Amino acid sequence: MPNKKLTPNAVARLRAPDPSGKQTLYFDAEHKGFGVLVSGASSVKTYVVQKKLSDRRTRRITIGATNVLSLEEARDRAVIMLAQFAAGQDPKEEKRKAATRDLTLRAAMARFLSSRELSKSAKKWPRSFDLHLGDWQDRLAPPKVVLDKTNEYLNEQDDIAQFIQERCVVPEPELPVVERQRAQIHAREMYEEWRLWCQASGIYPGRLSDFIDRIRARGFAHRKPGNVDMFYGITIQYGEGMNDVRVR
Repeated sequence: MPNKKLTPNAVARLRAPDPSGKQTLYFDAEHKGFGVLVSGASSVKTYVVQKKLSDRRTRRITIGATNVLSLEEARDRAVIMLAQFAAGQDPKEEKRKAATRDLTLRAAMARFLSSRELSKSAKKWPRSFDLHLGDWQDRLAPPKVVLDKTNEYLNEQDDIAQFIQERCVVPEPELPVVERQRAQIHAREMYEEWRLWCQASGIYPGRLSDFIDRIRARGFAHRKPGNVDMFYGITIQYGEGMNDVRVR
């Protein structure tokens, strides 16, 4: 991975897609661990932080696209994350803990239910929850053991949510269905992007069939025209903004 003194002009001059045809990470010569990730297949360039965890896994955290954040803003955010790494913390894990620290019981249950595809019997849980625990839902934060058990299940689900947030484009829900489904992608092509993202994040990607099931569970349409797996209403970030969404 090449080192480079990152300046606004230097970032602008980085060629995307990278001529190698592969993702290339250019580390900042002045701030070890901070860099720009250049796509090998599109014009996307992203500020990232990448460091080794105490267990020797590599953790890569996306800060933001270079066309959204200035270099100064991205570097300021990176310095905070690098300080956490230096203190032996995992910024991604700390962010997850902060998000659940002040959850009420109602919010914890809602998050659990929204993260999975519910069976017919599971769809009755909210009614039972209201009936038996209604008085506790908003005034009692769940005990640590409840959060730990919930988060144990949610960890896997959160990886897909973060991947969609960082690497995908989802049209606004207010658009007509026909317009939203113009954003589409081959499932295998999306899986390859997921596999690269997992590799950089130290996560096992699973099989293609598992990935398809998890994306479908998020509510995205899946069809097989000509026996080719396709997703509709979602695509990968191929360029800058919705005007660059790939349509077929």
